[in-house]
Amino acid sequence: MPSILRVLSAAALLLFPSISRAATLTSVTLGNENSEQAAGIVAVTAPIEQKPDIALGEPGRRLVPASENSPASLAFDAKVDPAAQNYLTIRIWGSDTTWTPVNLLLDQGSINLGNLWWHVTREPPVPGRFLYRTFPIPIEVTRGKTSLRLRLETAVAPQTIGAFRNADQPPPKLLYRPSFALYGLHVHTDSWFEPPASDRQGPPFVWGPPAPKPAGYPDIAGQRLLERARVDIDRALKYNVANSRYDTGHRHDTRVLETLPLIYHSEWSGHFQDRALAEKIRDAIDVHVRRQAAQGGDPGTMFYRGWGSHGRIAHAFSQMGEVFDKFGWLDQPFELKTAAGTKILSRRQVYGDFFHAAFEWRRLDRRSWTNQPIYVSHTLYSLQKALRALRDSRALTQAQSVGYVYEALGIRPLHSRPGAIDAAAAGYPYRLITRAGLTREKGYVDAYGELTYTLVRLVEDTADPQVRAIAEKFLHTRSVFRVPTNDTAGNAALRGIGAMSWRNTTFPFRIAYSGIEEASILDGDPVALRLAQLEIAHGRLNLLTPEPERGPHWSPDNSIRLYQQYLKVKDLPATGHRLPAEPGQPDFVWSDPENGVFVFRHGENLVYGSFFNLDAFSGHAVGDRGIYQLIRPESERLVEFPPEFALPESGLSITVKYPFGERTRPQTPPPPGMKVWAKEPPDWLDHRAGRAYFYHLQTGPYVIAMNTTETGTYRESTWTLPAIPGVTRARDLATGEIVDLSKPLAIPAYTTRVFVRE
Repeated sequence: MPSILRVLSAAALLLFPSISRAATLTSVTLGNENSEQAAGIVAVTAPIEQKPDIALGEPGRRLVPASENSPASLAFDAKVDPAAQNYLTIRIWGSDTTWTPVNLLLDQGSINLGNLWWHVTREPPVPGRFLYRTFPIPIEVTRGKTSLRLRLETAVAPQTIGAFRNADQPPPKLLYRPSFALYGLHVHTDSWFEPPASDRQGPPFVWGPPAPKPAGYPDIAGQRLLERARVDIDRALKYNVANSRYDTGHRHDTRVLETLPLIYHSEWSGHFQDRALAEKIRDAIDVHVRRQAAQGGDPGTMFYRGWGSHGRIAHAFSQMGEVFDKFGWLDQPFELKTAAGTKILSRRQVYGDFFHAAFEWRRLDRRSWTNQPIYVSHTLYSLQKALRALRDSRALTQAQSVGYVYEALGIRPLHSRPGAIDAAAAGYPYRLITRAGLTREKGYVDAYGELTYTLVRLVEDTADPQVRAIAEKFLHTRSVFRVPTNDTAGNAALRGIGAMSWRNTTFPFRIAYSGIEEASILDGDPVALRLAQLEIAHGRLNLLTPEPERGPHWSPDNSIRLYQQYLKVKDLPATGHRLPAEPGQPDFVWSDPENGVFVFRHGENLVYGSFFNLDAFSGHAVGDRGIYQLIRPESERLVEFPPEFALPESGLSITVKYPFGERTRPQTPPPPGMKVWAKEPPDWLDHRAGRAYFYHLQTGPYVIAMNTTETGTYRESTWTLPAIPGVTRARDLATGEIVDLSKPLAIPAYTTRVFVRE
């Protein structure tokens, strides 16, 4: 193997061109007559906008379509480098409230070069400061040219951006809407853009004050949570849970049913050990059992998608099994109408048949998306727990049942995928959670990656130490993606990272802590406790509305549990743990090579990035798009870049057509025993065909090198960071080691190194 590696490393050198001195070729200050005239600005319904209380009083141009059926645009002349990768950076005021897709086009021929704002933006992304958005101009259109005529143009977008809808609901209307205002345009030849000194900046970020709190806080917060819990209890008790249906409404039905035992067992609920409530739970389960039997006993016809409803019914029963036994209900005769006629069995038997049939059906398809197998495996575990509570002879043991959870959490490879067992034996195991503690899909994911609440409930239900260890690691990883922010009122908060998510990308991501429930269940975990104590200190609980939100994922047990968990954690001693992004913390480097993700802190600079993101190759082949977010006290930057990469020759590739031409990208070698990579679901979620073995980025003062190959697999290999001319002294941010990068540097498997030039 060493000789092969030498060949591969030599080939890698060909993929990394020499780093040329970066240059800014074009700069336009919008709203400045002389600057605009020099750039040949032509605006179509993009008027100059200048207000003293917006963007520090600077002028800008906002693209304002004349109607919902026609775009607004802004054309300009740009100098470009004929031999280098060119970038366009636009300057945007981060407190803007109008966000919509804006395309970059070649003015001649209206050739679309890409979308500069494909993020879902529900609130100002960088309040009080400027945001610099950097986009790579496709090299196909700049090669051999020294100038281009470019155009920014609004694109059609949904009337309601980011709105959740079910598959049976009509899509939202598409229309043209006003864009954010533009304050500057710059064309340059390095992905790192340093704003000119003439650009005014807002005040450096500092955490604002906590949300206003009434006297008596945090006890008042507990009272607020109690009030919310009582509202949800009243609503749950009035809800018709004796209902069974296929449509999406079954989610609320079964979530409320799952909540009723919690109300029954809570001494403060006002319905503690209420026999009538137990009867309501029993009757609701009976309705589901009878409907499944009447439909031929097929669990697959019961609920739309059906990932969790059988599990929620099983969980409701498991919490009440001893109560049902005490009242003698399980051994009562139960009349069951089936296609074969009416049967009289015990309730214990028909419940057992119901849960066993659901288990046998659901275990055959555990889905592929990371959150789905976790929900499905939780259902499988809950069904077996219910069977054990029934003392059913078909029940699996605790160890057998938790095995499904192990696969969903990456403790074991997921074996439900086609060919998974053979692939694992060939050194190709597929684990749903990476070693670093992120969900594995096609890269970093924001909302669907926020699964700590799901994992800690598995900890609670299974009481398994390995499950707890994964939940803790997962939470610790999510804490890396918690950054200080201020809400729209200027009050201190923590926010998640969403800009580099490959699906449902949200920028900025929502205010997120993931602390109180986690600290309650992971008792003693310092990271969970810090997140919880920050949530309390920031007064976030005081901001909760009296009426809980009741969207598609509403479950009344959330508010009930939150009240109980808050009481448990609110008076715990303060932890000395601090999150990596909190003010005053030291430099650090974190990475997940399996997902191509890198995070580091250098002084006051915070960088969150990914070497692969959503693109036309979608994980099938090594793609064209990386992204990073640079958070600085005075401004932020959102940068896309074409990643530099290396991989062994496989002879496999994919060609994708773009408006500006075709691109052919290589696929990595398939695992042993496979000649080609699968193209159809569910295996298309496996992005490893599109994950290069080695990535490299030189941006501004930083050099980032990532070997994505995993130790102990068929990919394991060492790769070489090519020499970077002139960089003789660079400091490793993680270790402090001084390295001469003007010479090639070996990067071992599953290793990421971040250097800062000195």
